[in-house]
Amino acid sequence: MKKAPTLPPAPASVPEALVDLIAILFLVTPDQITKDASLALDLGADELDIVEFGMNLEETFGIELTDADEETLETATVADILKLLARHEVAL
Repeated sequence: MKKAPTLPPAPASVPEALVDLIAILFLVTPDQITKDASLALDLGADELDIVEFGMNLEETFGIELTDADEETLETATVADILKLLARHEVAL
């Protein structure tokens, strides 16, 4: 199991915080993370990575994901995740 990520200092925006989180968890560089990037297909996340990512989303952004949200993460792009955060009223 991967070690819990240590996030950098508070980012200037939610999209920036999301990119930081993805980069840390999936061991990719920020320039690999585009709005159209799929967690699984483009960034190499497996099922366990997606579950861990969901838990980190909840902790980082102070939200509670529903079962439907968690299922969405399996095929989500970065843009989809930003929409999910907006639905949970995280100010973008």
